[in-house]
This record gives sequence, C-alpha cells and structure tokens, in this order.
Amino acid sequence: MNINKGILMTALSAVILLLSGVPAFADAIGPGPLELLEYTILDFLPVILIVIAALGAVTGIVLLIVFQVRKKKRREKKGPKA
Repeated sequence: MNINKGILMTALSAVILLLSGVPAFADAIGPGPLELLEYTILDFLPVILIVIAALGAVTGIVLLIVFQVRKKKRREKKGPKA
C-alpha cells in the first residue's frame, strides 16, 4: 500500500509540473514584449497599491490572531488569581 501511495504522489506531481509548463497561448492572454514598452510605472501603480494594501491587511489579521492566542495562553499559564 505504501509503494502504491508513493507512485500515486509521484505521478500526481509529474502531472502538475507538466500542466504548469504549458504556455496556454500567452499571446492571447497578455500583451507582448513590445507592447509592454509603452507602459510606465504609473500605469501599474493602482495594482501595486492594491497588492500592498491587501498584503498589509492579511499581515495585520495574522498578527492580531497570533497576539490574541499568545495572550490567551499567557493567561491560562498564570492561572486564576487568588
């Protein structure tokens, strides 16, 4: 059973690597290299700011959860005050 599971995981990872290497007609999806030369950083600025804001929000939420869990564990460790 263990060998079959290893073979299955190897085949699955090979399929994922094969599918991730497919270009999927990149010319139809996005602009070509020559078309990208006409863009400036100001054209991408809204996207960059949105990504920074989203990453900041996710980081803030994760930090709040971590500090709340630490605070709760510290309270449980001290025990009830007499």
